[in-house]
Amino acid sequence: MRHSNLLAAALVSLLSVSACAIDEAYEEDGIDDPFLTDGKTDDAISEGSPAALAVLKLASETTEAKLRSDIGLTTRVAKEIVKARVAGPFATLKKLDDVPYVGPAAFRALLKYAQAHGLIANNNPLSATATRTPWSGYWWSMLNGELALGWDDRSAGGARATFSESEARAFDACIASYTPACKQTIATMAGDRGRRLSPLMKFDYMVRKQLEAQYGAGGAVASLYSHATKWELDNHYIGANTAHRYWDSRGYAGKCIGWALATMAYDEPTKIVELDGVEFRPADIKGLLASIYNGAQFFIPTEQSIGNAFHNVEGSDSQEFYDDVHPHEFVQALYATIGKGNILEADMDPGDGVWNYPIYKYDLKVTRRSGNTAQVQATVYFANDEVAIDLVSANDPQRRDMKSRVLNFELTLASGTEDLSKATGGRWLGASVDEHPDALILGVEANWRTAIYEYRNTAMNTEVNFNLIKRAQGANGQWTPIVDGVLQRYYAAR
Repeated sequence: MRHSNLLAAALVSLLSVSACAIDEAYEEDGIDDPFLTDGKTDDAISEGSPAALAVLKLASETTEAKLRSDIGLTTRVAKEIVKARVAGPFATLKKLDDVPYVGPAAFRALLKYAQAHGLIANNNPLSATATRTPWSGYWWSMLNGELALGWDDRSAGGARATFSESEARAFDACIASYTPACKQTIATMAGDRGRRLSPLMKFDYMVRKQLEAQYGAGGAVASLYSHATKWELDNHYIGANTAHRYWDSRGYAGKCIGWALATMAYDEPTKIVELDGVEFRPADIKGLLASIYNGAQFFIPTEQSIGNAFHNVEGSDSQEFYDDVHPHEFVQALYATIGKGNILEADMDPGDGVWNYPIYKYDLKVTRRSGNTAQVQATVYFANDEVAIDLVSANDPQRRDMKSRVLNFELTLASGTEDLSKATGGRWLGASVDEHPDALILGVEANWRTAIYEYRNTAMNTEVNFNLIKRAQGANGQWTPIVDGVLQRYYAAR
C-alpha cells in the first residue's frame, strides 16, 4: 500500500514518539549494577541455559537502533553493548554483566523480548502443527439416531430418506429373509443402489449382497448376516425412550469421540463409491468410522490419558474432576503429541457435557513472567463436529469449518529452566477456568482392533457395535472384519 507524504510524515512522527516513550519509561541500571549472583540471575537463569543463550544472541547481533526501538534499552545502554561486542560476540552472561549500565533491568528487557518472540530454544516449540490435518464430521447423535434411521437430504438434491424406528427394524428383520414379503421390503427400501438408506442399513444391505454372491439368494446361514442397524437401535438409539441409560445425557450423547479418534488414522472420505452395487457417500464412511472408533475409547493406556471427565453424577461430580486437566498437564500433552506431529484428542468442555475434538495445532505465548511464574496464552485449533452431516471439509481450501479457542493460564516453572513442559503446576485464568479441556487422549493401544474381540461376550456388547465389525473367514483362513474390506476398497477407489 502506498502512503501519501503527509501520512508518511505522520507515521515517522508517531514512531518517534513511541521510541521516546520507551526511552523515558525505561529505568536504567547503575553503571556497575550486576544481574548475576553466584552464576544465576534473579530469574534463576544460569549460564548455558536456553534463555541465557537467547539473551546473549540478542545482545551480540541486534543493531543499536533495534536495541533501543524494539527491546527498549536506553540509548546509553545500547551504545555500551555495541561498543563492548567489538571484540566479539558475548560468550557468557558474565561478559554481558560486565558491560557498563547493563544490570537487572537491561537483562530483563532482553529476556522479555526473547520470550515474547519465541527465541528461547528448546526441544518443545512454542508453535506446532500435526502432520495430519483432521476433518470435520457430524457427531452422530444417539438421540436422533441418524446412523440407523438416516436423514432426509432431498431438498439438497440427494436421495436419502429418514426412516422410522419400525421401518428400520422391519428392514433388519428382512435382511436374512427371502420370503416374498421380505424381498419386496428390501427391494423397495434399498432400490437405486441403496441410496436412500442410512449408513448402517447400507452396510447390512451390502453384506446381504456379498452373501448372495457367495452362497446364492437365501443360501447363507443366518449367523453370517451383520444386523449392525439392529444393534444401534437396541443399544444406542435414544429417541423418546425415557428409560434409556443415556436419557439424561441425550443432549450430547453421540459418537464424537469415535469421530475424533478416527481422524487420527483416516483421511477424510471425499468420494462417492459404489461397492457391490451399493452407493457409499462420504457421510456413510464417516458414520462407519465413528461407530468403529467409538470402541477405541476403551483401549486407552493409562499413560496416554490425562484428566477425569466431569459429570453431574455421584463419583464424577467432584471439584477435582472439574479442575483438571491442569494447565501444566495440557502443555505437556501438546508437546507430547502435536509437538511430535500427532493429533491430540480432547474433551473441550469441563462441565457435564462431553464434546470431543481432534486438536492439530497450537500456539503458545508467554505474556508475562515474574520469577518462576509465567502467564501463558495458548491458542488451539481443532476440527468441528457441529457441521452438516454431508459436509466434506476438504472442499473448502480455507477450512472455514475449523474451530479455535484461546486459553489463558499460569505456570509454575521449574527452577533454572524456561521450558514450559517442565512446569510443576499451574492454574487456569479468567474465562479458561470454565472453558479448559476436561480430558485428553494422547493415543490408543496399537492392537486395539484385535484386542477388542476378547470382549465380544462381555458388558462391552452394549457399547461396541460388534455386528459392524463382524469378521468373515477368508480363503487364507484368517478372520478379517468385513468393514475393513469396505474401507480399503472405498479409499482405493479412484
